[in-house]
Amino acid sequence: LSGKQNWTSLLLSDGKTYQTTSVIQFIPRISQDHQDISCSTTNTVSPQVQTSHITLRLVYSPVVRLVQTNKRGAKEGDDVSFRCDIKAHPEVLDISWFLDDKHLVQEVSAFLTLDTVTRDYQGGLVKCSARNTVGRGMTRHIC
Repeated sequence: LSGKQNWTSLLLSDGKTYQTTSVIQFIPRISQDHQDISCSTTNTVSPQVQTSHITLRLVYSPVVRLVQTNKRGAKEGDDVSFRCDIKAHPEVLDISWFLDDKHLVQEVSAFLTLDTVTRDYQGGLVKCSARNTVGRGMTRHIC
């Protein structure tokens, strides 16, 4: 990890023992979620390495990616399907779909199929939105 690191060392009342504290400050990226972080120490009294571990668990609003799951360049009369890929922590509370800013109320899963598309859909804007307790993420795709 790269970040600001510092440490302090305090001589305890027995006059022989030190208490050392090491701190690292960094701005985590979502890709670091679930990353194991460890801190190891040695000293002149004990040759054995002491190590502590913690798993980084980030809290963030949904990151949404919209994928057209069937072939590109659909023709009039084809079905067009989309999948809303979502990364979030905590878990997603709800998913919403929009077609040209009209909320498709009945669509609540991570999949959307537009049945038998017509020319009216050409250039239409499909959006997927996901919400958790942290916030909302949205993405869009032009038909």
